[in-house]
Amino acid sequence: MKKKLTLRMDDKVIREIKKFSKKHDTSVSKLTEQLYDNIVEYEEQLGKVSEPITKKYKGIISGKKIDADQTKFEYLSEKHK
Repeated sequence: MKKKLTLRMDDKVIREIKKFSKKHDTSVSKLTEQLYDNIVEYEEQLGKVSEPITKKYKGIISGKKIDADQTKFEYLSEKHK
């Protein structure tokens, strides 16, 4: 069953999505529906894939203090040498 949904978006976003939908010969409603279907499907797949991985490594750094900013800095410094 189809129901009506009202969304509030920035004017620029609305103009762009209307251009996009026209270019792809579809409606804004159909694009929005497809977007949310894709998001839900992606999250479901991510949950199925990542769960065993996260269980495998759960607790591996337990008790260690990690400085996220320092870790990011070190990674980026090494990457851009």
